Amino acid sequence: MKLLKKILTFRPLFWLYVVYDYERKITAEKRKKVEWEGSNDFIQNIRCKSWFADNGEDTLRLNYPLHEKSIVFDVGGYKGEFASALMNKYDCIVHTFEPIPEFYSSIENKFSNNKKLFSHRFGLSNKTSKQKIALLDNSSSVFANGKETVEIQLKSVLEFMDEQGINNIDLIKINI
Repeated sequence: MKLLKKILTFRPLFWLYVVYDYERKITAEKRKKVEWEGSNDFIQNIRCKSWFADNGEDTLRLNYPLHEKSIVFDVGGYKGEFASALMNKYDCIVHTFEPIPEFYSSIENKFSNNKKLFSHRFGLSNKTSKQKIALLDNSSSVFANGKETVEIQLKSVLEFMDEQGINNIDLIKINI
């Protein structure tokens, strides 16, 4: 007890600092937890738990009621992986839309002998136009800034469907 009195007599601010520091750390941890639980990353983490638990990339991603006459739009075809997986599983008709020349060429080369895949060197939009796109590999965007850009063609989805005589689409994958 004498020791405690001595410490309090000679170092009263030290104890105040210890209490303050403890409260500050607890408050910071609570704030981080509240910020994390309110963040988009946390929400996405919760949404994706069942996807990863079910091995969704291999089980759910390609689980659709499709058949050989189904029409699929792969909007943002990138390098054609999704189109390839669907065609291997269902032998369906796939239209890929890829406005970036490098990625479009990759799809063209990959499917050059496939009569059920139609690759289009434009993107789909609500209206036909030309835009600049920032080249950022698989996250290229007309809404992002980048060192390298290229002009791309966008086409009205309704105009495209009318031209092609497509009245029904069984599946649309959008990665844009």
